[in-house]
Formats: sequence, C-alpha cells, structure tokens
Amino acid sequence: MTTLSLTRHPRVFLTLLTLALLVPFLGKAFHMDDTVFLWCAEQILREPLDFYGFSANWSDSPYPMHIINQNPPLIAYYIALVAALFGWSEWVLHTAFLLPAVGFVLGTYSVARHFCSSPVAATLPALVSPAFIVSSTNVMAEVTMAALYVTAAAAWLHGLKTGLHRYLALSALLISLSAMTKYFGITMVPLLLVFTCLQREKPRYWYLYLLAPVAVVVAYQWLTLHLYGSNLLLRATSYSVSLGINSESSTLRRLATGLSFLGGCTLSVLLLAPKLWQTRTLLLYAAGLALLSGLLLSVDLNGHFLAFRGERQWTVVVQYALFAVLGVQVIALTLSDLNHHRDDRAVLLALWVLGTLTFASLVNWSTNARTLLPLTPVVGILIVRRLELHHPGFSVARPWYALPMAMVAAVSLLVAFADQSWANNQQLAARKLAMDLGKYPHRVWFGGHWGFQWYMEKYGALTLVKDSPIEPGDLVIKPDNNSNPIPLNERDFTRVEVKSLPICCRLRTMSATTRAGFYSDFYGELPFTFAPPQQDEFEIYIAGRFATPDEAQAYYHYSRDGAQQAAE
Repeated sequence: MTTLSLTRHPRVFLTLLTLALLVPFLGKAFHMDDTVFLWCAEQILREPLDFYGFSANWSDSPYPMHIINQNPPLIAYYIALVAALFGWSEWVLHTAFLLPAVGFVLGTYSVARHFCSSPVAATLPALVSPAFIVSSTNVMAEVTMAALYVTAAAAWLHGLKTGLHRYLALSALLISLSAMTKYFGITMVPLLLVFTCLQREKPRYWYLYLLAPVAVVVAYQWLTLHLYGSNLLLRATSYSVSLGINSESSTLRRLATGLSFLGGCTLSVLLLAPKLWQTRTLLLYAAGLALLSGLLLSVDLNGHFLAFRGERQWTVVVQYALFAVLGVQVIALTLSDLNHHRDDRAVLLALWVLGTLTFASLVNWSTNARTLLPLTPVVGILIVRRLELHHPGFSVARPWYALPMAMVAAVSLLVAFADQSWANNQQLAARKLAMDLGKYPHRVWFGGHWGFQWYMEKYGALTLVKDSPIEPGDLVIKPDNNSNPIPLNERDFTRVEVKSLPICCRLRTMSATTRAGFYSDFYGELPFTFAPPQQDEFEIYIAGRFATPDEAQAYYHYSRDGAQQAAE
C-alpha cells in the first residue's frame, strides 16, 4: 500500500494488516486458560445471572469457579453470546475475537495521533509485537481488556482537546467495560486523573466522569459478595500478592524477569536501535549484553534461575541477556522522552509504561506477556517520538523503518505458529487417544489442564484429582508439558505407551526445559525461546501392580485391542 493510501486510509490499512496477520490462526485449538472462559460461558447459557455458580478442577481438586477465575465475567458473556448465535467451534470464536484485536490496533492509532505526527508508524510496533499476535490467537481476556483500555485513553484525550463531554462519558464507559474484563482496566482512572490534573485550564468537574468506573467496580463487588459471599477483587489481589510472597523469586529477580519479558515483547526496539541511539550508546548496550551473558554463564544465581534441573543452556542465557538489555532500552526510551519533553503527555506515557511494568513484575500472580500487552502501544509511540526528534522528515514509508517492522512481524508469526502447534497437539492427542481408547473396558483418566482438559473431557475422559477412585486396569494419561501434574506412585502405575507429536518450528512459548514462559514465568524467565526440535509427549500409564513392565504392556494391549475387535 502506497504512502498516499496510508495517509488517506490509515485505519483501513491497519485493519487489513491486522486481519492478514491473524486469519491464519482462526483454526487454532482452544488453549491455556481459554478453557476457564469457555466453562464460564457454558454456565452463563445455563444460568445467565449466576456466572460463577459451579465448580471445576483446575489444579488437583474441584474448587468453586469464583476461586479459580480471578477475572470479571465480561469475556465469558461475550463468548456465550457468540456461541449461542453461531456455535462453539474454534473458527467461530476466534473470528469473533478478531473484533477486539482490530479495536486494540485502531485504539492505539487514535492515541498515537495525540502524541506524534506519524500515528501509523507508532501503531506498527504494537501490532507486530509477539505479545499482541500470540495473545490475539486465544479467546482469553487480555486483548479485549487492552482494546477497551487504549480506546478509553483515546476518547478521554479527544474529549479534553475538544471539550466534548460525550467523549469523556464514552471514556468512562470504556474504562468500566475494561475493568469488567480484567481488573487491571481500572488503572486507567489514575493515569487519566494525573494527566487531567496537569491540564490546569480544564474544569475540575470533568474529574467526576472518572468516578463512574469506580462505581461500576464497587457495584460488581457488592454483587459478587451477595452471590458468592466473597469480594472477588480483594480475593484476586490477595491471590496475586500471596503467590508473589510465597514464590522463590526475590524482588530483584522478578524485576529482572520483567525486563526480559518487556524486551521480548517489544522486539522493534532491537532492530531500530541504530536509529534510536548514538554509536557510543549502542556500544554500551553491546558491552552490557556481553557482560550479562558472561555473568549468568559463570555465576550460580539463586538456584534454578535460567536453569532446568540445575543446568543452564548457553543459548537460553544469551537470549535472556538480549531480552533484558532490550527491556532496559525501553526504560531508557521512556525516561529520555520524559526528560526531553517534560510535559503532561510525557508524564502520561512514562506512568503508563512504568506502572504496567511494575504491576506485571511485582504485583501480578506471575510475570507473563499478556499482562504487558497494555504498554505495547506506548512503546511504539515512544519510538516514533524519538525518531521524529532525531530524524526530521521521518515517515512510516522509510525502508529502514518498514523493513524492521516486517522482520518483527515474521518473528511474531513464528512464535504464534509454534504456540498454535502446541495447542493443536493437545487437541490432536485428545482425539487420537479417544479413538484408540474409546472402547477400552476400564476407565480412562487424565492429568493436566489447559486446552488439553477441554478436549479430553469432551471425549469423555475423567479428570484426575488427588483422591480419584482409580482401580486396577484403569489408564492415566499425562501430557509432558502441562500444569499441576499429580504424581503417580511407581509401585501402582506402569507406563505402557508414549504418543509423540512434533512441534512445527524451533520455538517454544511454554517449556521449562528451555525456560520459555509466555503465559507464566513459573515455567521460565523468557516470553519465548528458540530451541532445538522438540516433541509433545503424552504418556499412558496403567493402574495395578504387575510383576514386570512386559506383563503390564501385554495386559494393556490385550484389553485395548480386544475391546476394539469386539466393537467391530
């Protein structure tokens, strides 16, 4: 698309680019916490006003859903509406979630118009970031929350500029909806409050609009207290804080992990570094990268940091050091912009970035890429503000800007394809296991959760809990890369088969072996990692005490094959 068409139709261009990047993932299997939101949507269709009125097993025992789901229910209502109209297929729901993805991109563009003269250029780093593309291939809450969040900021900025109250009211409504998607959405209130306070000529009664989202959150807390006897916002806060306190990570380590995720989620800073910084600054960053890599390879830092089973891989260490240095560059961009402009806009951008990073690193239950998504629009704005300052005549059509954006998009797509491959493997494994074991004469249990649980339960398998009444001959299926595994007593269980499925590319988004933790740093200190070829494995165990493994194998195959032959 030409520069002229970008100028005339920027929103059309950004919409089409967003769709082009995300359409390849419309068939992705339900993945990770998608399952929780799908369960809640099913409950809403049964009992529309009792959204969390059921129990489920998401760890090792059944718990009420208001304890499991630490989010408000707006996304579950959206899924329920779409499913009631068009069905539950992956294609239908992923297509429905293109709407908030486009909303996030257009909201970013609308905000960028208030801070720089090249808003399309400022939008691209967020659009092509791994945090956005991967998160947009799921049916969880983060992209919708971020879309409402950034669009609320755009509406407020426009309302302040024009004096039109309807935009201030719209902003308050969008913040309320964002907070009812994820509680983090309410943090837009203090951001806009501080920004408006710096607008000294504005009427003070405009602040009253920002009370509306607070009132909505208070009303929601009253409702959940009435329905479930618990203040869900306070419960979610205490859950995050308690996990942070009880984790093995120190504050310094959590901040270091936050920097790694920040750098990995904003790769544009890496490829644009020669245009953003002077040569001596680049040399300083290169020296920091080398020093940090050498330090991590030579010093044992806090046990299992960057290590799996006590061992560090040099490739993981170098990737971590690179991402951490990139995170430092984002902080440097933020502080440099604040130091140069010293105005209300720079303050808003700085608080937006630093506040989100602090929440993701120190307050949230774990550091993850999804939590950092709300700050990616600001990073793009900061990049363009600096480029416009040091490169007069800068535009998005410059090859030295467009090419890095294309390269980052390519990396993000590879990460998203790797994540899709992992998700699809869970669905494919569940389908194959159901075909192989559908006529098995004993019960079939499974450990693990996430998307695997959604599909295994649909095929009739039983969720394993601590006190499951397992009998001799029953099978237990354990995926190798999943959450909350329940250990099996080796005396009572024998492994009889392993099903392996290859992952499409040499990237991992969640893998303790390569320290990738896109969805939670409990798995690793990087949002994604480049890794050797790997496979997803699904182990099948048979219950009962057998004299030898061969005897267990024989019993398993005899029971499985005999049942299938009898059925035929």
